[in-house]
Amino acid sequence: MSASEGSERSKVRLTIDMPPALHRRLKQFANAAALELDVVDVPVSVIMRTLATRLTLRRGDEGYDLEVEKLVDQVMADIKAQLDK
Repeated sequence: MSASEGSERSKVRLTIDMPPALHRRLKQFANAAALELDVVDVPVSVIMRTLATRLTLRRGDEGYDLEVEKLVDQVMADIKAQLDK
């Protein structure tokens, strides 16, 4: 087993601080997603992993399209605005 294979099998924990209002909106999104998908629960961790996966897609990757490019551009603009404050 190569080093990259071993690192792919382990998980890294990511903890973020966010304002309570943002956390409430994220939980509301998770609840709405559960209703839409007709499941009991959509964990916030699944939402965050899905978003991270989509943001890190590259041309040629399965699932990459112009909507991904648009999302990345929007997120980069939001990051720039936050850093410029």
